[in-house]
Amino acid sequence: MRKNYFSLLEICIGLGLATLLITTLFSSLRQLMQSKAQMSVYRQELHPYFAMHMRLNQIFESIPERGFFYTDGHQNAQGDALYFIFQNGVDPNPELCGEVFANLYINKEEELIFELKNQDTQTLLTNVSSFEMWFFDRDEQKWVTSWRKGYLPTFLKICIGEKQYSFILPKAKKEVRYS
Repeated sequence: MRKNYFSLLEICIGLGLATLLITTLFSSLRQLMQSKAQMSVYRQELHPYFAMHMRLNQIFESIPERGFFYTDGHQNAQGDALYFIFQNGVDPNPELCGEVFANLYINKEEELIFELKNQDTQTLLTNVSSFEMWFFDRDEQKWVTSWRKGYLPTFLKICIGEKQYSFILPKAKKEVRYS
């Protein structure tokens, strides 16, 4: 009986195809690793903004309908600060449980500060180049930069640098007229 062996030409063609396949595979793997490294860098840059947005969303969702909500100066702030009462829930410090008076401002070190009862200070974001707050006044049907009304604005927009964050205040009366 005669055995069927591969010829030298068939072996060379097989090795060439395997080399081409492995080269393509490793090239794709290298591109994937570079993309993963780049995503990691982007994630590290964006994580503080994401965490700040989530914390502010949690805070603004728990503002009661009849609580304080206004802008005014603050001794440590650059510009106006936002003063409000919100439902803090359970806290290890009994003085910070339940409805708590808080404020939000940019300090002189360019940090976005969230302060509870002038006791507990949390830095939400660092290196804040510019900071603006805009409130939607449902009576005037326009955005205003300061708030001293006896009711909650429907929407709050915070601009930090070139980024804008919008928040809906769920306890605000939703009587918005469209023209």
